[in-house]
Amino acid sequence: MRCAMDVVLSSRIARILLVVAALASEAIIGLAAGRNWLAAHLYGTTNPADWKRAVQLEPGNAAYWDRTGLYEQWDFMHGNVETAIGDFRRATQLDPRSAHEWMALAGAFEAADELNQAQQAYERAQAAHPVSAEVAWRYGSYLLRRGNLDGAAAKVKRALSDDPSLAGSAISQFWEAGAGIHLILDRVLPPRPDVYLTAIDYFVAHKENGAAVACWEKLAGLGQKVPLTRSFDLIQNLIDANQIPDADRIWQQALTLAGHPGEAEAGGSLIFNGGFERDLVNGGFGWRQTPAAGTAFDLVTDVAQAGSQSARVVFDGSANVDYGNLVQYVPLTPGEGYRLTAYMRTDSITTDSGPQFQIQSCSNPPQVLAETPPMTGTHPWTEVQAEFRAGSALDCLRVVLRRKPSELLANKISGTVWVDDVRLEPLARSGGQPR
Repeated sequence: MRCAMDVVLSSRIARILLVVAALASEAIIGLAAGRNWLAAHLYGTTNPADWKRAVQLEPGNAAYWDRTGLYEQWDFMHGNVETAIGDFRRATQLDPRSAHEWMALAGAFEAADELNQAQQAYERAQAAHPVSAEVAWRYGSYLLRRGNLDGAAAKVKRALSDDPSLAGSAISQFWEAGAGIHLILDRVLPPRPDVYLTAIDYFVAHKENGAAVACWEKLAGLGQKVPLTRSFDLIQNLIDANQIPDADRIWQQALTLAGHPGEAEAGGSLIFNGGFERDLVNGGFGWRQTPAAGTAFDLVTDVAQAGSQSARVVFDGSANVDYGNLVQYVPLTPGEGYRLTAYMRTDSITTDSGPQFQIQSCSNPPQVLAETPPMTGTHPWTEVQAEFRAGSALDCLRVVLRRKPSELLANKISGTVWVDDVRLEPLARSGGQPR
């Protein structure tokens, strides 16, 4: 009987001890969970003092050390870069495979001018994540700041291969660091159309025509399709700088890259789309048209001298219009004679000053080299001509549909003009000499 009581008592004590152990474990787990929750809450605030308390509560969390390290590095009033280095070291010890933590440590070493340590930390970041564009980019940027152009180029090129959106920043940094265009093209930029176009945009914006042309040649060498409009700013820069041969060459390449049908039907004319059979491209060496108050411009199919379309300008009678808004730049050979021919048709053009074609220099302000007679009233399709000889330094001109303002009291122009089959030919081809 006593033996049975001992067994019952022993069993009851065991159950009590089990319950106590369970409650103790639950309390411990609860305390740990509470500590974790509190640390996470403190980590998520904007108070640096809370971040330091989070580290104290959870010293095994690398992210908490990373945040306090960033605070120590970048707080100009209270920060301490040596403390930051210690925090980042602890983070890398806790998470040695984190490229982020190694890069943070590298940045702190660089801030402390401990450059050998910084480079070693970048090497560890690269080892931790060898295919990361971010690691390659930041390591390359570090090397560039240190003047190591060759090492930086290799890293940045790897980054751009994975993330071409970084190209603009890379080009800017290398160019400002004194890297020549050939180093940038050969060793920094991967051979991609989007990257080369970014480079062209950068150099065009900074009026670095030589570098922009070199980038364009690389782009053209890829033989891939490129929208024609992407050549316009570069061509205009070259025209403005009187680099006409370069502008003309790029225009021809741009037409090919854009898959443009070309101007084989022009039969020797230097005018692009002189018959207005295609939409205006509004750039390069094609027609450019800008709106003008008191006028309306369009391409029409119901009236044409040849082909299926012509260009039409309607003057609404509301203004004494100074019109020069249909323009084409044309490259030419200095010293040669040229003849411009065009067909014009008018309907009820008022005032003493009607539309005409002018040939102008590409200089600013332009010089009028020749012009056709102005047309007023109503006329059927009529061929108009103007001849001139290019000077020894003239390799570019502008063909302009022009209406000069009238000086009379009744000066508000109304009526319609159509133009078609505009041609510019060297007199040596068409026969004759300028009169």
